Amino acid sequence: MLDKPHTVDGKKIGYYMNVEFDVPKAFQKYFCNHKKIDESIYLKLKNFKDTEKLIRIAGKALLITGIALDAIELGTAISEDIKDSDNFLEKGTVSTAVEIGSRWTGFVLGAKAGAIAGATVGSTFPVIGTAAGGAVGGLIGGIVGSCTFSKLGEYVVDITWAED
Repeated sequence: MLDKPHTVDGKKIGYYMNVEFDVPKAFQKYFCNHKKIDESIYLKLKNFKDTEKLIRIAGKALLITGIALDAIELGTAISEDIKDSDNFLEKGTVSTAVEIGSRWTGFVLGAKAGAIAGATVGSTFPVIGTAAGGAVGGLIGGIVGSCTFSKLGEYVVDITWAED
């Protein structure tokens, strides 16, 4: 969040930014709260609220697309299991369902951890570095978490499936 100069307790504060994350208080000092910035930086970045709206809309569209693709993947697995085995659901359907759930869980956890780590590292270059580090870290963390949890889910089904 960028803020204009104002007065707090009779003391004039210039342009500044706040970067707030849901982290323990011991780590909050690394997240540029009330970090002074130049007026030129403020003027360049103050209109990012419009960009934020576009990113939120794109995020919702991608979420809906992801859910639809996962539903198609699960539907295909169910169809193949029913055709292959006397109208019973088998390991393919269970494995696909567990992998989908694991991917989503891994992505959410990985993205959050990656965004926090990326923003922390990026804070060495305040404003742009924090935003870029958080975005890149979230993307990388989400992908790594998704792949890792997907393989973990597949492994759990493989070792627990009794009928083979």
